[in-house]
Amino acid sequence: MCGIFGVVANTSLRSTHLYKLARHARQRGRDSSGLMYANGGSYQVKRADYDIKRLLDSQCNLVTSCVIGHSRLITNGLSDN
Repeated sequence: MCGIFGVVANTSLRSTHLYKLARHARQRGRDSSGLMYANGGSYQVKRADYDIKRLLDSQCNLVTSCVIGHSRLITNGLSDN
């Protein structure tokens, strides 16, 4: 199972709103996570083999108007996780 979220806005997102979206996605799995967000004129991709909350905490002071993310639950097969 996965939880997927995203926002495209005209202004920078408030971190409280981003954490709220991530918290809802987190219900679908806590085993791995990822973020892709606009950073100036480029995009940053962050992947982690841990919880989305921890990944967001590691991206302190994230200021963006475009972000997508996911939270994933491990499945039975080891080769595709």
